Amino acid sequence: MYFTLWIIILCMLPAQLLATEKFWPLDLSTRYLTSNFMEYREGRFHAGLDLKTDSHTGIPVIAVESGWISRLKTTSNGYGKVLYLTTESGETYVYAHLERIADRFQPAIISARSKANSYTVSLRFARDRFPVKAGEILALSGQSGTNGPHLHFEIRNNSQHPMNPQLQGFTLNDNIAPLITSVTAIPTTAESTINGESWARSISGTSLNGDLGDLYISGGVAFTAKIIEKSDIKGHLLEPYRIEMKLDGKTVYLAENREFSFNDMPYMKLEWLNQPGKRERWLFKRSQNKLGGREGNFWSENIVPGEHLLELVTTDATGNSTVVNWTVHAGRSEVDETSKWKIDSVRVDLPNNLGQVSPFLTFNSKGQVARAPRDMLVFPDSLCDKYSPGLTLVGNPLLLVSADSKELKPQLVSTSWEYTEGAAVYRLNKNKWGFVSEPTVSSSGTTFFAAMPGKYALFTDNAAPKLDTDSTDIYIKPRLASTVKGITFPKWEEIIILVSDSESGIDLESIKVKLDGANLIVEPDMPRKRLLITIPDAASVGNHTLDVVVSDNSGNSTAKAWKIITNSLVEVD
Repeated sequence: MYFTLWIIILCMLPAQLLATEKFWPLDLSTRYLTSNFMEYREGRFHAGLDLKTDSHTGIPVIAVESGWISRLKTTSNGYGKVLYLTTESGETYVYAHLERIADRFQPAIISARSKANSYTVSLRFARDRFPVKAGEILALSGQSGTNGPHLHFEIRNNSQHPMNPQLQGFTLNDNIAPLITSVTAIPTTAESTINGESWARSISGTSLNGDLGDLYISGGVAFTAKIIEKSDIKGHLLEPYRIEMKLDGKTVYLAENREFSFNDMPYMKLEWLNQPGKRERWLFKRSQNKLGGREGNFWSENIVPGEHLLELVTTDATGNSTVVNWTVHAGRSEVDETSKWKIDSVRVDLPNNLGQVSPFLTFNSKGQVARAPRDMLVFPDSLCDKYSPGLTLVGNPLLLVSADSKELKPQLVSTSWEYTEGAAVYRLNKNKWGFVSEPTVSSSGTTFFAAMPGKYALFTDNAAPKLDTDSTDIYIKPRLASTVKGITFPKWEEIIILVSDSESGIDLESIKVKLDGANLIVEPDMPRKRLLITIPDAASVGNHTLDVVVSDNSGNSTAKAWKIITNSLVEVD
């Protein structure tokens, strides 16, 4: 009788009370984020959380739930070394940028690399191949494929859509509300005015709060805001979970970062006003934007005449909120000399004094105003920028100008360039020309695809990659043993060979390494411009020869050899 009663009680309890508590993915006492879910990246959303590892590698990575390893990849960029843990619920946990994967998975990695003769492998496993228990150590955290030590942690549903981990039980002790540091109002038509003028207006500060004052608007306007989330004392700049705009108390725009589909990644372009020196969130939903968690329309394009209260509410994943409000007097073109909202151009200059382009309008040198073009504008440009001595200019620069992202796909750019064998398209970024792609050459001319504004040119690359180390001879000794259960390090210390190419970049498939004439598969660590070479455990003590050959994306090659001296003594501090 009592047993039956307990069964009935258990069945009546909420499912969440019966669920086993999930393990935190890192065996670390602190829980700090360096990036969060759906944070802005160039051309994409961040798909998970980046967990800070105190600038160290080698932190044990934990299975948060029981399940099985369904996928495993090792690449030289992107996620680096990555494990996929799938559970009975259909969710998949992704652990990326790992340093060392647990011993029981190593034979599968070694076998796949040997068959492919490549460091890059992607493996999928049946559920009975690698079962995993909650709390089990899966790997050590690292920095593979990325710029610094941390663990990238994702949760994907059974449709493989990334979900916000902070809404799935992976919470943080966060009592810091998001910061609103800027709000901007932008005219959308030639007749629109803000405080009596056709210029955009903005108000900014280290932390805006409460009443921002009055705005007199006539015609359509659009609003943007710069919002910063800080979850802990480390102060990393994150993305808020929720943004809500209210007009006279009614929600007219809502953005919640709950989940997204990788297929919807291009829509992220429609979320931000992105100009040199200014990147802010649009506070309305564009008609093309199909992202989930977005509600509303272009509500501020036709505000009815009269006095209206606008409220911007932003909230983080733990419920901390910041609210600002301002009053708009619609249908009134009045100059307000006392306004706290200052003139802000929000315009990008066109070359040769041709005028300016804003997100909605183009202003020419004669003061005439027209609708802004959907595409980036293309202008011939002069080469007054320094570039690597290894590059030879064969197609004069083109300047692509845009004040806002409107098209989801890269733009096809037609040029007058006369193609030269081996030439490639480069883009100027932070005073350095970087490889973009090879152009398409046909009877109708030379074309390329541009994903963003900037200066582009056609160069040939005549310089071979550089290979180097600190010395001619390389001395290595046995590596200290691992202290983590289930993780074994290779016997010998890693050999680090510096590799770089300032022009077209390293062709990863070209890397060939031999030890005493036998092929070695090595790890390209391109964020740090180096090759990580592990020699076989069976390598004998004494002298060995290491040969390395590498090419760039233009086919230029460099070959170099080193003497490797292995020492059987382990130095202990």
